[in-house]
Amino acid sequence: MSTITAKTLLHNLTFLIFSCLNISLYAATQPSICLLGKQSFFDAKVQKVIDGDTLLIKRIQPTPSSNKEEVIRVRLIGINTPERKNRQFPTQAYYHSALRSLRELIRKRHFKVKVVARKKDRHGRLLAHIFTDSGQNVQYHLLKQGLAFNLPWPPNLSYQACYRLAETLAIKSRLKIWQHPYYQPIMMEDLDSATIPAPKMNRNFRRIQGTVSSIGQSQNSRWINFTSKKGSVRIAEDDLRYFKPSIQQFRGKTIIITGYLLPKRSRSQSAPSFFMRIRHPHQIRTLNLQTTIGEDK
Repeated sequence: MSTITAKTLLHNLTFLIFSCLNISLYAATQPSICLLGKQSFFDAKVQKVIDGDTLLIKRIQPTPSSNKEEVIRVRLIGINTPERKNRQFPTQAYYHSALRSLRELIRKRHFKVKVVARKKDRHGRLLAHIFTDSGQNVQYHLLKQGLAFNLPWPPNLSYQACYRLAETLAIKSRLKIWQHPYYQPIMMEDLDSATIPAPKMNRNFRRIQGTVSSIGQSQNSRWINFTSKKGSVRIAEDDLRYFKPSIQQFRGKTIIITGYLLPKRSRSQSAPSFFMRIRHPHQIRTLNLQTTIGEDK
């Protein structure tokens, strides 16, 4: 009996040591700004991967008297992945790759869920940063593989520096979405209703490129205007605090902007036909003229 107990203890101790080594080794492969740290989180396990940035999870209640599990729909904050097909549009390139990567990363595992300041989006999904039981930041993993775009979501910016870094690494290596023709920037002068789907079709997440001509102002917003008059970029007054030193720094520069492109309703024939609202400077990259992809200077 004592021999069996000793063997069992030795086995458990060995497993614990290798588990700790695995966590330490993985932690060394991602920057410290991407680690979970000591922030509040809850434990969960996956029930279903819906797409590359949406999960259905079961929250494990940490109470000794109850093993009750709460089912929650979660949106991975800070990223946006390719969309699947619908009645009018085909599946976007790398949708299946992002879906498969997410499934492989969290399959049959418990993981940590860090809930952000504003807990839900307009669809009622819980906004969260996800970490595997070995400490891997899931959003960082998808971004670094070139399977997701970084989409800052103020004021929930806990890991924004991490996500920006991961996206930049993927851009420099021209991985997956960053080398695919569909995801290359649309030139501002080429914007028209044929290239931009209706907003409700969830296909208006785009990258557009243009040269900034001026910075305008309205009652509650600042507007980045371009030499081509077909589109403009709106920044709400409340979000100007994130743009340091100011949005004037973009005047005269050729930039690439990432976000949701929407039709702009105006009675004036000379007004831009489209606009993109952005909330954070990381949605802008100044153009590196040596490639077709923008990078920070």
